[in-house]
Amino acid sequence: VSDPAVFRLSGQQLAAQLPDPLIIFDHEGTILYVNPAANGAFGPLARGGTLLLHFRAPEMQTLVQSVMSDAQAGSIDYSERVPVERW
Repeated sequence: VSDPAVFRLSGQQLAAQLPDPLIIFDHEGTILYVNPAANGAFGPLARGGTLLLHFRAPEMQTLVQSVMSDAQAGSIDYSERVPVERW
């Protein structure tokens, strides 16, 4: 593209192209954005829904609450066996 102004991507367009699941939520756990990889990995997550209600596993509850309380990134190994085993 000869004119760089013509080639602009929004953050949402970039996030949608990530191969890894991405869920953006606020300090109360309200889902603000879910990329297609996250919907594929975790099932449909509705914008405006509550993240803690979707992830019922204790390790996910602990991770989400920790991120909401101190606004620091975190990670865990998480396995979901229903309906199909996923890591």
